[in-house]
Amino acid sequence: MTNTAPSVALPHHIGSQGSPPSSLRRTIRPMQSLADHFATGTVVAAALVPQAMERFDPVLRRLLAGPQFFVKLADGRWKPQGCQLGLGCQCFQFSELVEPVARG
Repeated sequence: MTNTAPSVALPHHIGSQGSPPSSLRRTIRPMQSLADHFATGTVVAAALVPQAMERFDPVLRRLLAGPQFFVKLADGRWKPQGCQLGLGCQCFQFSELVEPVARG
């Protein structure tokens, strides 16, 4: 009596090595940074990255945790719309905004 393993049919997309053929493998690419394509004076709704909020008092951090409106300045920086919370002079880089969406 010989001891042989039963034959198992593999789905056509799985090769004998147990991995999909190269034509079905996903290509993983590094995340591309978003470019600031907004014109001067554009208003966007965005949240701040956590690192940008670290420079504020803990009370202000909670208030800034959600989406805010920002206006693009001529020098490329972004300023919170209005002077609420005493942030009139504080400006941010585009990279500090999370998922900016133009206000329609």
